[in-house]
Amino acid sequence: MKYRKFQLLMSKYGFSLSIMLLELCLVFGLFLYLGRMAPILWITVLILLSIITIISIVNRNTTPENKVTWLLVAFVPVFGPLLYLMFGERRLSKKEIKQLKKLGSMHFQEANSQLLKEKLKESDKAAYGVIKSLLSMDTNADIYDQTASTFFPNGEAMWKKMVEDLKK
Repeated sequence: MKYRKFQLLMSKYGFSLSIMLLELCLVFGLFLYLGRMAPILWITVLILLSIITIISIVNRNTTPENKVTWLLVAFVPVFGPLLYLMFGERRLSKKEIKQLKKLGSMHFQEANSQLLKEKLKESDKAAYGVIKSLLSMDTNADIYDQTASTFFPNGEAMWKKMVEDLKK
């Protein structure tokens, strides 16, 4: 039984949890020490930490929903900025960065895409210009031929068509 507990403690998650608990104990110990020895310095450090945390949250390149959530957490005195410092930044591991670079270097395009571009360039220069500008915005996009789409101005028309298609 003791071996199992030791194995759990030394696993990846157990080790991470142990390090986080140790970090929390050290930070709270530091805050208690500063609170007793130099209360004005302690309050100043807390205010500066909160301001820096809020500025970094606002300046992050994430979705507004994510920012608002972390701002609500950061406004909780003492615990908020600490929680953000511990869990707010999602850093990729070296392995994940390597995989992303590998994926970025791959080109996922259909073999006939280049032929379609050439045909379109010869037959309709205006359409080719539009498609070229659209493809420059999304390098992973592709073009296809012999496809059809239907525009539905409202949801009711689309619903009727969907029901008809489901009955087939």
